[in-house]
Amino acid sequence: MWYSFLILHLVGLVGYNLVLRRSLSRRADPWVQAALMQTGIALPIIIVSWFVPLHLGAMTSEVGFLLCLALSLTIALHITNTLSLQRLEAGVHSVLYNVRLLFVTILGVILLGEYVSFLQIVGGGLIFMAAFIIRQRGSHKVTRAGVAWAVSCAMTIACLNIVEKKLVTSVGYVTYMTLMAYIATPLLWSIVLVLKRPIDRQLFCQKKTYLLMTFRALSAHCFVLALSTGLVSITSFISGTGVVIIMILGALLLGERDHPRQKILATTLATLGLACIVWK
Repeated sequence: MWYSFLILHLVGLVGYNLVLRRSLSRRADPWVQAALMQTGIALPIIIVSWFVPLHLGAMTSEVGFLLCLALSLTIALHITNTLSLQRLEAGVHSVLYNVRLLFVTILGVILLGEYVSFLQIVGGGLIFMAAFIIRQRGSHKVTRAGVAWAVSCAMTIACLNIVEKKLVTSVGYVTYMTLMAYIATPLLWSIVLVLKRPIDRQLFCQKKTYLLMTFRALSAHCFVLALSTGLVSITSFISGTGVVIIMILGALLLGERDHPRQKILATTLATLGLACIVWK
């Protein structure tokens, strides 16, 4: 089941990154897109929660603290993700996003006591190198801002994965995801309203909106389910293989073909890094 969850997660990860990048490149509002993605994650688990009882008896002060932390990180993840993809090509974002693997490895060792081999350290270094090689067209100012958001996104997801692993172990997948659905979703829409972001009603009549929500839900739920049955570091490492698929499909579907040498080199380094990390 672990491999099945990861394959479905990769489908969702690649799909939502490409759909989101296309929408943002056509001037879609990033804050609204962030709220839509969280809504996509929330809807299926809310339906599931009607039939599956929540394990609220496992709630402790530590679990409550972790839930508050997960809530903050979830909102930060959606926002940094959209603001990064607003400024960066999908392939460039995916390479920088994989810097998370280095953070996940370090946090997994410190907080979860997970074992890290020498090859995994080498792999993390190669992925880190790839992040410095990648380039794209456009102004340096916009690119620098995008890189900053992408690295922030990578750090956020790394921390969130560690917290999620602890929460899924403590209260279970359904309870954790349901609580996030009922709290994070209205909070994100509240942020959209407070900031007075434009909400186009036509969004809810467009196929791409439901594609984005579906892919994002598939990515999030399958990743958390994979986390519940495997090590957080290895699960994240295999998730990182999406960088190659996103880079290729970004070139084919979105026309992101500038600086091919740097992109090929960065993708190769990232792939080698992933191979080192997975091969123990």
